Amino acid sequence: MRNNVLHHKSIVPRKNVLRANFRKAIFWDVDMDKLSKKADKAFIIDRVLSRNMENPVYLERLEKLYQIKDIKKIAKSSRSIRGNEAIRFIAKRYGMDPNSFKNYIPNL
Repeated sequence: MRNNVLHHKSIVPRKNVLRANFRKAIFWDVDMDKLSKKADKAFIIDRVLSRNMENPVYLERLEKLYQIKDIKKIAKSSRSIRGNEAIRFIAKRYGMDPNSFKNYIPNL
């Protein structure tokens, strides 16, 4: 007699990696379930960096999903990261020069 039990993976839906790590408020304007960790890497990194400087736990989670070199590259090219305080925070965490960020205003 055959066992008709389904494999565990076939009955338990795969949890979206973004939902597991980030609040919906970060991605308020998009459907998190339609984002691809790989294909939407630049968007995801930029969004998290530009919205969560007050809570370093989100950066730690971002670092578990992506390589530091990718985070740094996207941070430098971002037009969404604003405010010298936020830029200095990111620059310090990743050993970067704040002047290398697009929206950094020196002497403020």
